[in-house]
Amino acid sequence: MKKVAVALVILFALATICQADVVIKRKTSMEGMMGMGDSESSETEYVSADKSYTERSTKFTGGMMAKATKGKKNENIQITRLDKGMVWNLEPDGKTYTEMSLDSMKMMMQALQGSMKDMPMGNDKIDDSMYDWTVDYKGPVDAGEVDGYKCTSLSGTAIGTNKEDPKDKVRITYEYWLAKDIPGYDQMNDFYMNFAKAIGMDDYRSQQGMEAMARKWMSHFGDMMQKMKDAGGFPMKINMLVETTGETEGGAAPEITDTTEGGKKAAEMMGKISGLFGQKKQAKSADGMSTVFSMSQEVTSIEEKSTDAGKYELPSGYKKK
Repeated sequence: MKKVAVALVILFALATICQADVVIKRKTSMEGMMGMGDSESSETEYVSADKSYTERSTKFTGGMMAKATKGKKNENIQITRLDKGMVWNLEPDGKTYTEMSLDSMKMMMQALQGSMKDMPMGNDKIDDSMYDWTVDYKGPVDAGEVDGYKCTSLSGTAIGTNKEDPKDKVRITYEYWLAKDIPGYDQMNDFYMNFAKAIGMDDYRSQQGMEAMARKWMSHFGDMMQKMKDAGGFPMKINMLVETTGETEGGAAPEITDTTEGGKKAAEMMGKISGLFGQKKQAKSADGMSTVFSMSQEVTSIEEKSTDAGKYELPSGYKKK
């Protein structure tokens, strides 16, 4: 009887330190990246009810950042705690971390949103109002499998023609593959939606993939985003491509005049980026358009597994910057 009691105590103890979380592995490649260069990254994300842990490895493969980093991979970890209203960013090499409250992140996101429309994509800023736009959507349609999970796909293409110079065109292409029948779908969806709400975003997908990198283009795809919401599903694969007939060399970062805490943090971030704008001219497509920015992201593995609850805590030995 005593052995049974001891066994029960052990089982209850394990239940308090382990939990079934969703583990997602992704790979991402980018080209252009506002002039900083091309990159490849891989990440593993652990998602719990109100917290997440993401470890990411990034290597710049071209452009100014490739020279600055000398081909060395950058390793970082992000821990998001909705229950504490906090995000921690860890640098394993130096055993240091920074922290930001979700409230501060919300203010910073609001400040950045106001500046993204002026983000330089070449020698000149691409101003949407200068162009007449046509948008075409396809889907949702059955699209085969990604990582063994059946997907539906949606795609959209927006073409802008300069009102004063018809030879000046911009083309934006989006492609999504969505899956529902995946492990932990409801748990992930709840976490991402709650995170989006905490930082003042309308929907999780506004943070997913390319929307976070080029929010200025999303005004052309409102109908497609609504179709995505109606279709439902987790993004298993995402492609984005922005092209122009103009040159795509680097320029200066937009000025952020917001003097709030969020505005200051956003200005600091953009200031760091501005010194990294490269001068690389992108390759042209078959019809003569130059790539401004491209991104491809794909889920390579997704599963539910027991995870040590301590993973979502600040590890010992790390010092705050």
